[in-house]
Amino acid sequence: MKLINPSTRFAFLAALAFSIPGAAAQAQDDTVSVADRGCHADNATASGARDLDGGFTEDTAMTVTMCLEYCFAEGYRFAGLQAGTECHCGTDYGRFDGNAVCDTPCAGDASQQCGGSAANHVYEFLTGNAPDAASQSPALPKTPTGAPDRVERTAAVIAVGKWPEGLAHDGESLWVAESGARRVARLDPKTRTVAERIRVGRLPVGMAASPDGEIFAAVATDKTIWRSGNGGGTLAQLQDYPQAIAASPNAIHVLTWIGGSSSKTAVVRIDRTTGEKTRSPVLPKNGFDIAATDATIWTLHRLDGENRSQLVGLNADTLIVTHQTTFDGYAYMLSTSEDGLFAAGGEYGVSGLIVAFDPATGVERRRNSDIGFLAALTADSGHVVAIDRAGEIAVFSADLGLLRTISTSFGGFEPRSVLLVENDIYVSTHRGAGENGSVLAIDDWAP
Repeated sequence: MKLINPSTRFAFLAALAFSIPGAAAQAQDDTVSVADRGCHADNATASGARDLDGGFTEDTAMTVTMCLEYCFAEGYRFAGLQAGTECHCGTDYGRFDGNAVCDTPCAGDASQQCGGSAANHVYEFLTGNAPDAASQSPALPKTPTGAPDRVERTAAVIAVGKWPEGLAHDGESLWVAESGARRVARLDPKTRTVAERIRVGRLPVGMAASPDGEIFAAVATDKTIWRSGNGGGTLAQLQDYPQAIAASPNAIHVLTWIGGSSSKTAVVRIDRTTGEKTRSPVLPKNGFDIAATDATIWTLHRLDGENRSQLVGLNADTLIVTHQTTFDGYAYMLSTSEDGLFAAGGEYGVSGLIVAFDPATGVERRRNSDIGFLAALTADSGHVVAIDRAGEIAVFSADLGLLRTISTSFGGFEPRSVLLVENDIYVSTHRGAGENGSVLAIDDWAP
């Protein structure tokens, strides 16, 4: 499932996308994305209304997926796990918010977290048949006369496996994580076909390419990092769940959720030659993405209960925190270029946001909020490309001026990841034939 909040795009639990029983009778784009809404207090008294006061089930083999499937089938927008065995459903949450601790393992899978005592770990259905899901993501703005242009481009469609997620390019081939198939696929950009598939483990999600073209994949459920070089195989086994991955010349850096919960996060540095691991101090909660710029590793975090985010910079070798920037707005994606650092996201259902930072200091340079809620982000030396949840592409200059918006012949889709490679934009999406997804290749995109 890469589940998740568009915001939690390479997360283990937050990015959970799964197939609902009976999905064969549904439309191709009914795969569900789930957003992790965090830990929220419930009514601790023996009587009275619960925070999620709709459907309820309890099971001594409870898991996150079990609860999500139950609440979705019952037609609710929110699912909450509590006390290890309980699953609560509802149409709203947060009425008892205060101090809440979600630290109870799921009874059916101790590697997962199922709320706490009088506390729900809440998830929200974002796409497919979830209530109101289709109406909550405004399109990118219409371009007025004399402003940046709006164009349509033909998208070449590459059929790939189940639940494609992260993308990476090794200089010749394109790689995609087929998270629902436990594989990564190598694609030939010239023929637009799958050249080979490699089994890597349960739930590969994020992918990264080192400067010399070696490919790495974060395998979330197995808590491993797979590599393409040296015959292929496991580079490292992690203690905690990988949320996002970045590659630099000498090392791989992985943002992890400690114990599978977003309440504690850390960065793990893995030496590419020796496999030796170094772990950072505990970082702020709700860590969503990671990126590398020169000698600094950047992580992105959401502040609980506030419409603000935090950018944290760490020394790439020692993992000592060197910079911290708190800024207005909710961002959950990072991207870098040769001389830029960008974060994007927005207020779900209201508006979008892109912020440009100084890549050396993390100081905010400029922002653009005249856009729709964003689900995918990438950049090169001259452009920033963002895609909203309806599949419309926005092309910005490096200083975030909107240059062009692009719709495609593929129609509406929710992007999972986007990558710029020379003259092409590549986008992964769960939309495809049956449970399988697609990678779209779009050329002639630059203004």
